[in-house]
Amino acid sequence: MKRLLALCLALCLFTTAALAAGKAALPKELNTNVGRSYVFAPAKRGTWLSSDPAVAMVTGHGIINFVGVGQAVITHTDTKGKESTLTVTVAPGGEMPAVIQQGIDFALNEWREAAGQPFPRSNKYTFWLRKAKSTFGWCGAFANYCLDEVGIPMERRNASTLQEDGRPYAAYEAGVPKIWETFTKMDRIAYIPQPGYEVIYGRRGSTPYVHLGLVTAVTDLGEGKYLVETVEGNMDNRILRYSYIYDAMAENKERNYFALPAEQQTQPDVFKYEPHNKGAWYITCFGQTWY
Repeated sequence: MKRLLALCLALCLFTTAALAAGKAALPKELNTNVGRSYVFAPAKRGTWLSSDPAVAMVTGHGIINFVGVGQAVITHTDTKGKESTLTVTVAPGGEMPAVIQQGIDFALNEWREAAGQPFPRSNKYTFWLRKAKSTFGWCGAFANYCLDEVGIPMERRNASTLQEDGRPYAAYEAGVPKIWETFTKMDRIAYIPQPGYEVIYGRRGSTPYVHLGLVTAVTDLGEGKYLVETVEGNMDNRILRYSYIYDAMAENKERNYFALPAEQQTQPDVFKYEPHNKGAWYITCFGQTWY
């Protein structure tokens, strides 16, 4: 009986995670907010079209990003010519909560205090999670330590549940796959960056969950492109800041961010402008700590 109960629970959790990551069927209507995303799984082959890209932009992979207030119709035409439509009504997104800005400020202060010096593999960020001396890749621990220090509520992966509003929330985890799973179960995976979101990187041809950073600033450049600034732990055992351009509409999902033009790389003492690992990484998604 216990085995059956455990199996049912595991199936329930898997189903919840799968639905949060991507929806299996195209609904007729959807009410949502600016800054959210909607993904279909399994991926539907064919073509996608938005009646109003100023409200909802859709990629060739069926990722819909809600970018403006209003109404739009998303049309999917499968390989046999059959059409399905989704009418979306997009309301304004929320204002960034003050506590999220406090988390960003705290992380930037950690960067300033570290002054570019390397950390030992066992440090205060690894201690934060285990409450004991331990060593592991601490990029996720750094971001969530900073959010925890300013009082943002957070849950462990196994305790996380669907969050049906945009209040501040995060993952009490350090491993990048566990953080991704936590945000997935909360239905807080997005493809549009906002300050305070956690950016999850993947390695081309390998794992989609290789590294994590905290977004500190975003500038909308139009047409689905964003200038993104981050602060990231465990880069060469240091805390570093990055600045790059992210393309939410990139047709090649594994080549969706790139360096700023040379003339815009004006703060080399502050930011790293070269994409991670010489361009071998890509942006998998963003974890929404608020919306």
